[in-house]
Order: sequence, then C-alpha cells, then structure tokens
Amino acid sequence: MEVISIEINGRRKAYAVRELFNKAFPNLKLEFYAKPHTKDGPHSEKIVTSSRLTIADCRTVDHNGMLVIEPGMTTTELKNHLRDTFGLKGEVFKWNGASWQPVDSGKQSLENLNKLNGPIL
Repeated sequence: MEVISIEINGRRKAYAVRELFNKAFPNLKLEFYAKPHTKDGPHSEKIVTSSRLTIADCRTVDHNGMLVIEPGMTTTELKNHLRDTFGLKGEVFKWNGASWQPVDSGKQSLENLNKLNGPIL
C-alpha cells in the first residue's frame, strides 16, 4: 500500500477528500464534522453529508496544503493531523456487519484496519 497525498484547500469539496481516502482504504470511511458555530467553540457533532460543502465549511484553521496519509498511520495520528494542521475534525469508521461504527482504537494502522475489516459486500 502506498502513501497517498490529498490537496486540502477551502474550495475542495469534503466528499472529494472522502472519496480519495476511500480509494486507498476501501473498507474504511473518513467523515468530517461541521465546524463550530462560534469562533473558538467545539466542533459540531454533526457529520457533513452534503456533497456541496467544502473544506472551508468544515475547518477552523484557514490553512491549505497536502494531507499525507501513510498506511502505517493510526486513526489517532490521522485525526490529530487533520485537527492540528487543517482545523478539521475527522473520524474514521469501519463496517461492523450492520452499520458503520467509529474506530475506537488508535493503536492499529489504517492499513491493518482496512485488511481486518475485509471487503464490504
């Protein structure tokens, strides 16, 4: 599995970032939460579902750059990188056979989680 780089900028659609993540990790799902209602408030617990929303609609930091995701990264490392670098609150989900559930362990690599989760039928 290769390192993937995803350009993050305010005009990019959130769903486009999710799709690129999903191409690299087809058995996992990356979701973004809406940005806070106030400047320094906590992120919303509402997951962004609209295909029209951009990264600017989700982030608290106006920083553009490349999101580099290595297969050996843990979910915690990815979430921290999204938050600290781009002001995004992200969550990685896995399929449990009946529904998508947040990955609760930050100890396993994305590559390993993707393999363990197996193909979704």
